[in-house]
Amino acid sequence: MFNKESFTGKVKQIKGDLMKEWGKITDDDLKSIKGDYTKLTGIIQEKYGLAKAEAEKVSKKFEEAQKDWDKTKTEIQKKWDKIKEEDLEKVKDDFDKLADVVKDKYEVTRSEAEKMIEEIQKKIKK
Repeated sequence: MFNKESFTGKVKQIKGDLMKEWGKITDDDLKSIKGDYTKLTGIIQEKYGLAKAEAEKVSKKFEEAQKDWDKTKTEIQKKWDKIKEEDLEKVKDDFDKLADVVKDKYEVTRSEAEKMIEEIQKKIKK
């Protein structure tokens, strides 16, 4: 089942884990890949001398988490026309920030905003 922690943490957690476990990978490295996970695989191989298959496993986890957030953003934009791309860029994958945006744009309670977000996430998980 979807929960706040799974939403907030997925990309951030994997990014943090990646940078913690693979300390030579920087935030700049992750920004530079711009969604090209082949590049991330190359960075991991280059900095750690790993086999391609091993490096691909690491980059695949990060790619899957990013795809979940991308699907969520797409559904939000379809459902809620008051929420713009720039709002989502500020939010990134932070549940609390997204709930605040929904609450403010649609003038609902925080609890209602959280439920609205959960419905989007449930739809994506189907």
